[in-house]
Amino acid sequence: MIDAMREGSLPTQLIFGLSALKLHGYDVVSLRYFRIEPNGSPPLPRRRRGFAAAPSPLKARPQARNHIFANAEVQFRKPCGRNPVYRHIQQNLDTDHLKADPRTLKHLEARARSPA
Repeated sequence: MIDAMREGSLPTQLIFGLSALKLHGYDVVSLRYFRIEPNGSPPLPRRRRGFAAAPSPLKARPQARNHIFANAEVQFRKPCGRNPVYRHIQQNLDTDHLKADPRTLKHLEARARSPA
């Protein structure tokens, strides 16, 4: 998996998340990538053509692919359990970055007010 991260074949964040789930005995049920709209509206599934346009891991820097596949949602389960969801959103949370791109903060604020 380290080679896959270095090459950019798989997103670094996803590898760490999946490794942690496996170490704790969870099974992956589903995986989807998403983006957050500029107004912070709920994540929308990425269109397939967006992924098809991703550069080849053999031709691109790993950071380019990690950026495209940065936001992921993994549903998982432990035997005889429910199916919680692990979400990873890539965002620098310092003040300057949040002012420049507030969509993640808007999304989280909307989720805090939502009953779901």
